Amino acid sequence: MIDVLESLVEQLRTINEFDGRIYRRWPKKNVTLPSCIIYRISGYTKLSDDQGEEIVAELVYSVDINAKTADEVDMLADSVANVLARYNFHRTGDTDLYDDNAKASRRVLTFMGTVDKRGNTFTN
Repeated sequence: MIDVLESLVEQLRTINEFDGRIYRRWPKKNVTLPSCIIYRISGYTKLSDDQGEEIVAELVYSVDINAKTADEVDMLADSVANVLARYNFHRTGDTDLYDDNAKASRRVLTFMGTVDKRGNTFTN
């Protein structure tokens, strides 16, 4: 199965405002804001060889951004979209939320990209 989660994490680490707080799953305890959680939510094979090995896949990842204010979430969402666009992953949706318990703003974004088995990405 083709997966580029680690490559996307490395791309997101270039956003200084997160200060390394990029997670692959929800942390078990509260974290310093802002933070980012990225995980794969779906994918399907676009091309396989005659033995059924996946050659090219369309992958979808969720990126959850948590910050103290809605303005900060806006800025970080733009940064995430710009960084992932350079890797040919493009935003396909977003939802704004507010966590009353944590008194924090949150945006859940989805990104889709086409990737081959070597990790190369393509524009659609």
